[in-house]
Amino acid sequence: MQTVIGLDLGRSALKLVASWKDGAGAHRTRLSFPSAVAPARRLVGAEELRAAQTETVVVDGQAFFIGQTAALQGGDRMQGGFTDEWLFTPAHGALLKGAIDKAAGAGVPNAHTAEVVVGLAGRSFVPSHDQYLTALRKHLPKASVTIYPQPLGPFFQLLLDEHGGETRPDPLT
Repeated sequence: MQTVIGLDLGRSALKLVASWKDGAGAHRTRLSFPSAVAPARRLVGAEELRAAQTETVVVDGQAFFIGQTAALQGGDRMQGGFTDEWLFTPAHGALLKGAIDKAAGAGVPNAHTAEVVVGLAGRSFVPSHDQYLTALRKHLPKASVTIYPQPLGPFFQLLLDEHGGETRPDPLT
């Protein structure tokens, strides 16, 4: 069974759509959580610990909180993606890994070995594609990763229906 995951690591939220087919038919799961990431710290409250279980990710030996836990616990240690260089940081890797872990936790089969599709800003696509692909493969080593220029998103939405089929024979007329 092939699972395909589309990821949009936006500045405010990470959006994920996973799609797969099995004997029961076609399935789709959507997830979204804040694009918040912060170095993890020691938590003591039972409720805090429970919430952080699914939002703690280790990258390069460093633990990070992601999502709502990072937003609540990060304080002034929050890290964000407001520069192109952020794509290559452990914090960005934590969001990637955390998204796939959340998908697996939500019942998406083969999430860690899926075909993962991400976008890269048009201005960064040519100069950063290879370096970004290397970073993605480092953080998602069992996945097959494809990067598209983000401006293709609206075109694909026009061209393809929700099942990946063509919307009409000649979409440009």
